[in-house]
Amino acid sequence: MKKIMIVILAIFSILIVSCSKSDNNTSEKLILVGVNFPSYDLLRTLNQGTENSVSMLLPPGSESHSYEPTPQDIIKLSKSDLFVYTGGESDEWVNKVMGSLGTKLETFKLIEAVPSVLEAHSEAMEGEAEEEIDEHVWTSLENEKLLASKLAIKLGQIDTKNAELYQENAKAFSLQLDALIAEADEVIANGKRKVIVFADRFPLSHFVNEFNLEFYAAFPGCVHESEASAKTVAFLIEKVKEEKLPIVFHIELSDSKLAKLISEETGCKVGEWNTAHNLTREQFDSGITYLDLFKQDLALLKEALN
Repeated sequence: MKKIMIVILAIFSILIVSCSKSDNNTSEKLILVGVNFPSYDLLRTLNQGTENSVSMLLPPGSESHSYEPTPQDIIKLSKSDLFVYTGGESDEWVNKVMGSLGTKLETFKLIEAVPSVLEAHSEAMEGEAEEEIDEHVWTSLENEKLLASKLAIKLGQIDTKNAELYQENAKAFSLQLDALIAEADEVIANGKRKVIVFADRFPLSHFVNEFNLEFYAAFPGCVHESEASAKTVAFLIEKVKEEKLPIVFHIELSDSKLAKLISEETGCKVGEWNTAHNLTREQFDSGITYLDLFKQDLALLKEALN
């Protein structure tokens, strides 16, 4: 962790005395914090009909893998009744913060609530293939159902008066996810191909495993490299031509430079796949949901497979 974390923890150790959790519940309203958009959206969905406060720690438009909490963020955590976070390498700072807290922080870790999947690798992908757990568990709709169900139980244990409402919201959300799963199954079954190409990082191991899709990509899901080698670029261009792919993808908030290059060389369209790591400020302020993002991705997938 960078030097800023040391400064943050030092500041927090001073502030913790005046910000103890015993002061934060003068009312019955819970303070719930999600580290990123997937955790925030789950909390927001399950808390429909309550007066609880739900917020997202990661600033909209920022890179989730390089996020470092501010002193204000840590104070917010110290006052929270529940903190929902991914639990992968990008959240290693959480353990350090929890170790510095004067009170126990109630948490829910996404990667511990669903089956583990190793990070997927494809031919000509940059970097050595390492057996790492893919922390992007929300990219699977079946996982999202499990996460909602287990988080609803956790919320009900903290807030017994709304326990039934959390369960009702989880069931309603599960039905919406079932409808999306059926739609995705139909799109893939009717597709002319089962191959997609990402000229970017590929944080979708859970997704391609769920729907049995083949993929090729420039980088694994959590790397920081931004420049692909000539070999990787040439391979992806050839793959797009060979498969006659109509779309090459990049993920949200990336510069899309490589995707545009491949598009120029092959004539295919550039498509943005939103993996829901984070949103732009405009999207966040509009109230867009996980379901909205997946529907947008599904429309692009339908085009890519036909």
